[in-house]
Amino acid sequence: MKGFSAGMLITAGYTLLGFVTSILLTRMLGPQNYGIYVFTLSCVALLTVPTQFGMPLLMTRELAVSLASGAWSTMRGAQLWSLRWMGVLCLAMMALAYGMLSIYRAELGETKYQALVWGLGLIPLLSFSALHNGMLRGLGHVTWSMVSERLLRPAFLCVLVLLSGFFSVWGSNPAQVVLLYLVSAAASLTVCTMLLSRRFPAEAREALPSYKAREWLRGLLPLGLASFVTVLNAQLSVFVLGILAADSDVGMYRIAALMAGLVAMVLTVMNSVTAPRYAALHAEKRVDELRTLVHRTVVLTSLVAIPGALVLILGGDWLLRSVYGEAFSVAYVPLVILTVAQLANTILGPVGLLLNMAGFERDVFRVLLIALVVSLVLHILLVPTLGATGAALATALMLLLWNGVLYRRVRQRLGISCLPLPG
Repeated sequence: MKGFSAGMLITAGYTLLGFVTSILLTRMLGPQNYGIYVFTLSCVALLTVPTQFGMPLLMTRELAVSLASGAWSTMRGAQLWSLRWMGVLCLAMMALAYGMLSIYRAELGETKYQALVWGLGLIPLLSFSALHNGMLRGLGHVTWSMVSERLLRPAFLCVLVLLSGFFSVWGSNPAQVVLLYLVSAAASLTVCTMLLSRRFPAEAREALPSYKAREWLRGLLPLGLASFVTVLNAQLSVFVLGILAADSDVGMYRIAALMAGLVAMVLTVMNSVTAPRYAALHAEKRVDELRTLVHRTVVLTSLVAIPGALVLILGGDWLLRSVYGEAFSVAYVPLVILTVAQLANTILGPVGLLLNMAGFERDVFRVLLIALVVSLVLHILLVPTLGATGAALATALMLLLWNGVLYRRVRQRLGISCLPLPG
């Protein structure tokens, strides 16, 4: 219960900081430059996929196993091996990305080019932060990992943006805001490193390292592929908009997605709480109890999501104008589309999570891969003519496909209906 309460507080803080920062930045930068800033962060997220490639999750698993068995030499070896590999990968990715940016500098324009160049500095900062947080989770310090990952960086950024706006230090240059993000990421990584150093077992620190490089490399492949598909799916809309549409469309879509995401926030929190229970009930073959828990969860999340969705659909235009400014009222149509999609996502229930907890993760991965390909095709077809609205339509159709197929798969595999209906 304590961990659940901490998780809810951290999630609420993360959401609040995200909204406050987005409001400050949209007011400071305007739609076009805010779009460049969002596009830069999306590119950075994609570039960190090869540098991480499932390494944080692998270290969570390896350190947890080593801790349980007292294999201090293996724990030390895993730590050193992952740090060295990630350092090499980060340097290689930064060099490659800088070369590509230099080639396409004229096509990008100076403003976007400068923002992306500063963004390259985020590659090692975000990669090592993810790795250290993965190690903290493996050592059992989940709450500290969540604080480091979801609170410190956005809190530092929010404070820096507030200070720069209050003292009128900078104007509307997105590269300068990326620099603020870089400083906040560096501060967050420093704190995270200190936390890991203090909580890393003394026995492991003093042990001679033992390496299982081949075994670890084999374990990275499925984890890396899964993380690649997940991140690409999350960043696809912003990335395609940044290439095929106006910079302002990127900003409009980001704000619409941020607000629509509130509809599914309760489902996200509930998933983190119920996931272990789903796994336990399925393992013990207590199907009736599992069915009851799923039904209650979906009813609860739907009761919260439906009124929230109605507020955004009916009052979204007023909210956009009042909170973000008149220029962002264009985001209303994408907001409605994404809100409806997130509502459907919530009502259809935790279908992906249920299959993962029941050991059918391959089903989930296959459907995710198919949904990603469909989403990519839809984005390429719709974004050039419809901009942010096209991206919202493509995302909504992908979510409906994803949830619809997995809903049917849950009924086939587990005999459970996730709809919030009686019986």
